[in-house]
Amino acid sequence: MDANITNMTGEPPEDVLEYRYWATVLGLFVMATLFGNILVVLAVTKVKALQSVTNYLIVSLAIADITVGTLVMPLAVYVEVSGFMSPS
Repeated sequence: MDANITNMTGEPPEDVLEYRYWATVLGLFVMATLFGNILVVLAVTKVKALQSVTNYLIVSLAIADITVGTLVMPLAVYVEVSGFMSPS
């Protein structure tokens, strides 16, 4: 079904509303992932007591998560919500 089709009342169909709901939920999950990992990186770089070898490993993992959160997760949300790869 085309996402631009509306019913007689001008409201979008139920499946479009469901797609919007899941896109919002998954989008918030992506934003929370990015926000949390950015906080980890900032905490270790700004607080002198946190600058240890172990915490540098945690920072490298947070940077890897930030990369996944910016490059992979938005595309995965799009594919999941739009049903792009599902057989019809």
